[in-house]
Amino acid sequence: MGKVKNIARRLLYPNSPHPLFRHNIFYPIGYFKSLKRSSSLMKGEVMCILCTWDEERMISLALESSKDFVSRYIIVDKSGSTIPKIRECIDRWNLSTDTYVKPELGLRESRGFALTKVEDEDWILVQDGDEVFHTDGPSAISTLRQYMNRPNVVYCAGLVNLVDTFHTTIEKCPVMDPHPFLYHNNGTVRLHPNSKGDQFTARSWLIGLPLIYKFNCAIKSHIRQVYRTKWREWYDADTDLLLKDYVDAKYNVSEEVPKWNLVKYDESKWGQYPALVRREIGVGRL
Repeated sequence: MGKVKNIARRLLYPNSPHPLFRHNIFYPIGYFKSLKRSSSLMKGEVMCILCTWDEERMISLALESSKDFVSRYIIVDKSGSTIPKIRECIDRWNLSTDTYVKPELGLRESRGFALTKVEDEDWILVQDGDEVFHTDGPSAISTLRQYMNRPNVVYCAGLVNLVDTFHTTIEKCPVMDPHPFLYHNNGTVRLHPNSKGDQFTARSWLIGLPLIYKFNCAIKSHIRQVYRTKWREWYDADTDLLLKDYVDAKYNVSEEVPKWNLVKYDESKWGQYPALVRREIGVGRL
């Protein structure tokens, strides 16, 4: 069964940008359109959907890593705690940003809300507040431009996990399977109506890229992670209690903490750190 899954994964996410294998066989017109290259698309504007929740520690790195690639950001923050850091970044780098605080929305709903604010940008980049892109080398975010010359496509790539500190990762999942993160804005991008997931779908062809372009830096307290995972339950309960008070009253929080087996991150196995992460390690910001 494992061999069958591996074969299927290779078909869905080939290690090549060539449009030989595609997802969504029910859209043949889009497939043939995607064969035609367009230099104007390669130079097209990129709008970034970026959702945050208590990302004061990582948001500056996240924005710095993508700012030279992105034309405009739509940022949806959950608690408002990240907003001061976001404003510092806006002033420092003169970012074009629309920022919203939506405490009533989960990640899926936040991305859906941000999608309603998309205008006529050619591309939609999905980034989280703790995700840092490579800014130099063969995996630099700028190198994605070489692939952005086809309409009706969605690009996917793997993702490295850093957990607790910049030095550790989850033993069983240092690198996540390819996931979609860059969409041609052809007017069909939306949340899947029959899924509770937070990824967008589109009438486009899915292309797997061979390199790792970004790291997910979950440099957060395990205790805080517990409160975040219980948010939807707390919200649906429609209680007057604060999230922390609700969770503390209903659960033994220490027993809910994820039991991850963390190992030291090995660049020789899982890829070099992004330059911005390496900079943070160098100055001792762990």
